[in-house]
Parts: sequence; structure tokens; C-alpha cells
Amino acid sequence: MRTEGIKPNLSEQNKARNMFVKDEIFSQIESGQKTCELRLAYDSFLRIKPGQILEFKAANKKSLRARVVGSRKYKTFESMLEKEDLSKIAPGISKDQAVLDCQRLFDKKYATELGLVVIEFKKI
Repeated sequence: MRTEGIKPNLSEQNKARNMFVKDEIFSQIESGQKTCELRLAYDSFLRIKPGQILEFKAANKKSLRARVVGSRKYKTFESMLEKEDLSKIAPGISKDQAVLDCQRLFDKKYATELGLVVIEFKKI
């Protein structure tokens, strides 16, 4: 099958991927403090690629759009914390507090089995 000259489906590329977040997190994204989102590395999150549009939605019905600029997978919290700028993932909290929050939010069994993905984005 020839693929030469076939253009990518731009409507699929520009279709927004919904990302539900708590109101506090939404405020950090809205203000520009938070530019990376940490999620368990489920297949659906691993398929998110640079250039894709994310639509962050808060419980208070607010929403905003962002464009993915990067996505990185890690096997452990520790490896993620060694490489990532924590202030972009969890602005305003210490590294120790971020580790505790991650342990509370993400079941260690799933985090170990699946790994983690950091999705970097820029508001549009």
C-alpha cells in the first residue's frame, strides 16, 4: 500500500484529549505555574504525543486548552524525581512533600507495574 503523499488526519491531531483535574491543580495550570502533568503510564496516556491538544477540565466547570510539548515515561517515582523539574509538576511544595503526595495519590503497585508518564504542555 502506498502512503506517499497521504496527509495525516489533522482533525484527529487537533481533537482535544480531556484531562480532568482538581480545582486547585486547574488554578496552577491557569496561572502558568504548572506546566507538567504526572499520570500513571496507562496506554491512553502513553499515546499522548507532542502537538496534541489537551483540554483541562476542573470540577468547577472551568476549562482551558494546552498543546503537548513533550511526554516522558519513567519506571519509578525516584527516577522521575531525578530528571524532572518538580516545580513544573507540583508548584509550591517541597520535594519531600511531593513524594508523600505521589505515594498517597498513586497506588505503589500500579506505579511499579505501569510506571509513570510526565506530560509537558503549554497553554494555548
